Amino acid sequence: MVKRCSYDQLPMDWVGDWAGRRRVLTPQRRAVIDGDSGQCYTFAALDERANRVGAYLRDALGLTKGDRIAFIGGNCVEPIAL
Repeated sequence: MVKRCSYDQLPMDWVGDWAGRRRVLTPQRRAVIDGDSGQCYTFAALDERANRVGAYLRDALGLTKGDRIAFIGGNCVEPIAL
């Protein structure tokens, strides 16, 4: 039997939802600055965008828990900030 814990019981160093945890603490703090455009993203915006990408991967591509994917690209914000 798998023991489940609530979202709030996860340690802050749990990288599975880094943006979500930071959104809880400092939603309006600047998280990322796009070096090319100068556009800034807050933790709230970054988390919302990451959730949108996750929903697309799940709903449009049919990925499920345990599936593995990879992104190979330059150091850029586009994979999560589109």
